[in-house]
Amino acid sequence: MLINEDLKEVGYISKAHGIIGELKVQFHFASSLINFNKFNSIYIGIANEPVPYLLQSINLLQQNQAIIKLEDINDRSSAELLVKKSIYIYKEFIDDDLSKEDLSKLIGYTIVDKNVGTVGVITDILEAPMQILAEVMCENEAKLLPLNEATIVEIKHNSKKINTILPDNILNI
Repeated sequence: MLINEDLKEVGYISKAHGIIGELKVQFHFASSLINFNKFNSIYIGIANEPVPYLLQSINLLQQNQAIIKLEDINDRSSAELLVKKSIYIYKEFIDDDLSKEDLSKLIGYTIVDKNVGTVGVITDILEAPMQILAEVMCENEAKLLPLNEATIVEIKHNSKKINTILPDNILNI
C-alpha cells in the first residue's frame, strides 16, 4: 500500500455497527495511546491508497475498541464496504510509549504483579487477534499474559519492571 510515511496503521474496522453507518474499530494497542481530541479525520486503506474520512463521533469501548461514525457513511450497507479495512492516522497523534512497534522493547522486562509479586521475565511479545500477549517465564514454564491498559499499572524503564494487576488465577492456566 502506498502509505505516507507520516501515517501509521492503528487498527482495522471489524464490523458495521447498527443501521446508521457506525463502525466498530479494533485497535492494535490500547486506545488510550491515541490523542483523539487532536484530530478530526482518519485514513482508511482502500484500493492500495489511504482515503481520508472525517470523524463525526467516536465512542471508546474497551481499551482497544471503539464505535466510530464517519461523515458520508450513513447506512449499514455503506459501512459494510469498509469492514476489514485498515485504519491509519498521523504518527504525531500516537503516544509511542507502548505502541505496537515498540512492544518488542519490553522483552527482558520483569513482570511484577500487585497480588502475586514477581511473576517472571518477558521472553517474547505475541500479537493475538484481540490483544497483545507477553510470553513470560514463570517457574520454568512459559505463560502468556495480556498486556493492556487494564493490566499494566506502571512501566519502569530504568529498572526494566512492569507493575501489573493480572486477572485472578491467570497464572494457573
